[in-house]
Amino acid sequence: MVLGPLTFLVPAEVCPLEIRSAGQSIVVAVTFLMTFVMGQTFLVILCRIKSAVFFVFGGWICLMTLFVYLFLPESKKLPMEQMEQVWRRHWFWKKVLGEDEKKQAGK
Repeated sequence: MVLGPLTFLVPAEVCPLEIRSAGQSIVVAVTFLMTFVMGQTFLVILCRIKSAVFFVFGGWICLMTLFVYLFLPESKKLPMEQMEQVWRRHWFWKKVLGEDEKKQAGK
């Protein structure tokens, strides 16, 4: 599984149209920042823990895969207008959104 494209795909699918451009801007800025940090620290980490650095990155890939599987709902063939309902039905995110937003959405 390649997780790189999810960085740009997920915000484009889950953000409402009003804030999509701001969400994508934040994604690009964070991607550039993390790429810089990894580029600056990879060789130092490689010199300290040798080949174990690849197990560290492999562990992160496993954690990211688990996160995507558990916390990102399926949005295939759904119109953008239904995404808020998808988040409200998700087992974890419905707790985060809370009851106040449900009442406001119903008004």
